[in-house]
Amino acid sequence: MSAENNLKKRLDEKEVIEFHNGEDLASVFKSNLTKDYLFIFNAKALFGFKTFKVFNNHLTKKKEQYSLIELTEEY
Repeated sequence: MSAENNLKKRLDEKEVIEFHNGEDLASVFKSNLTKDYLFIFNAKALFGFKTFKVFNNHLTKKKEQYSLIELTEEY
């Protein structure tokens, strides 16, 4: 399964996925109310999109811009 499909599956299953760069924290999830895919960065909603493809494009840019990696339970 590709990373993109895995991310979509996880979000569609209502998982909240967190990213960090050592200073900043971001969360992505799918809203139960609006069904939008949402990106929260440092406690501020930056964007949300109905379609996963558009959301993932913006998410990829933000991950690169802020050097975000997925937060695992090891931290």
